[in-house]
Amino acid sequence: MLKHAKEIPAQVVCEAVMTYLKDNGHPYATIKPYKTAFYKVSRFYKCNNILLYSPAVTKNYLELMNQEVEKGSVSLNCFQRLRKFTSMTDEYYLYEHITRRCLSPINKRKLTECYQALLDNFLESIAKMHKKRTIDSKTSGITIFLCHLEDCSIFDLKSITSPMISDFLTALAERRKFSMTDIVVSIKQFLAYYVACEMLDAKLLIALDIKTPRLRKIYYGFTQDEENKILSAVDKRSTLGKRDYAMMLLASYTGLRAVDIKQLQLRDIVWETHEIRIVQSKTNKPNVLPLDNSVGNAIADYILNARPPSKDNTVFLRNSHPYIGLSDISDVVERYAGIAGVAQTTSAKISFHSFRRGVGVLMLEADVPVGVISEVLGHARLSSTKRYMALDIEHLRQCAMPMGKYQSRKEWTA
Repeated sequence: MLKHAKEIPAQVVCEAVMTYLKDNGHPYATIKPYKTAFYKVSRFYKCNNILLYSPAVTKNYLELMNQEVEKGSVSLNCFQRLRKFTSMTDEYYLYEHITRRCLSPINKRKLTECYQALLDNFLESIAKMHKKRTIDSKTSGITIFLCHLEDCSIFDLKSITSPMISDFLTALAERRKFSMTDIVVSIKQFLAYYVACEMLDAKLLIALDIKTPRLRKIYYGFTQDEENKILSAVDKRSTLGKRDYAMMLLASYTGLRAVDIKQLQLRDIVWETHEIRIVQSKTNKPNVLPLDNSVGNAIADYILNARPPSKDNTVFLRNSHPYIGLSDISDVVERYAGIAGVAQTTSAKISFHSFRRGVGVLMLEADVPVGVISEVLGHARLSSTKRYMALDIEHLRQCAMPMGKYQSRKEWTA
């Protein structure tokens, strides 16, 4: 029965699709791109103050995204994920259930008893070393390989040869351009396990000693103008506004991660020396950051005039009972970016992390040494900081090699 006339909140429709994907056995690596689509569609409805789901509104959003693809600001792969996701939201809106099978669950194809036993033994050996989503990803890659062996009528690991592996990887590279590294690593670990069990020849692993291109997505940070617009959208007269303003201002000046802002304790602020001293949640390493006067004043204004009385020593508390630390602050930036109109125009992801990236890029542009930036941002490895260099266009131009001596062939020029 069609539900054209029924009013269903857009958030409910989007969440129903995510629930469908999780309930049908799809691994985390498969669901993750659709989770991104979920946030994009939900944000579009929220930013345009549209509560109820409408296929017409969704179609309009897809048309806008298609224009961004043509401009080159949105990848074709991202658009295709959005299109698949919205086709499922439309179906749920019309029928209140989803019947399409656009994805293949990991457990859809059954391996032979022998291969399944080998896979289970390997997964059991690494179960304590990895999280569930990592295990799911490895299971997916190895299953693809074992299914290929079955298709080639190879039902015994001892029958595998190096050319077989090379041919498999060559064929797979055509359709798995962005996940080849993870698949190769998973298969190599699987085969290495059985080499250690003396079931395979170690020479077989040489076929997997290959370099695969790894996709590095560039995440832009907020520009100074975008930060100012977001912060200006806050009503600093309200108790909620005082809290949100202090959190975002802290992020924009220090580059602290959202989790560290959320868990910031009153004792972490050393007012006498104008410092914030924390142990970072992600790296478990201490970090000391200067507390700018404007940030300190904003935090003090919240603590003295808006923070509710509580035994909880967390700086930023819920605005309603029970007055305890916040469990999630991801919607704070989204709310004010939508009010300021930044959400519709920015190249950055709407999150606290975009303040952090903005700090990193600003320091790079100011010729601050990479080592100092790494310390300020609390990176465990210098390689994490080097990714910010991709956003420093002016300095990258200085590294570009002159191409004047390389002449193009006539047929290559337009």
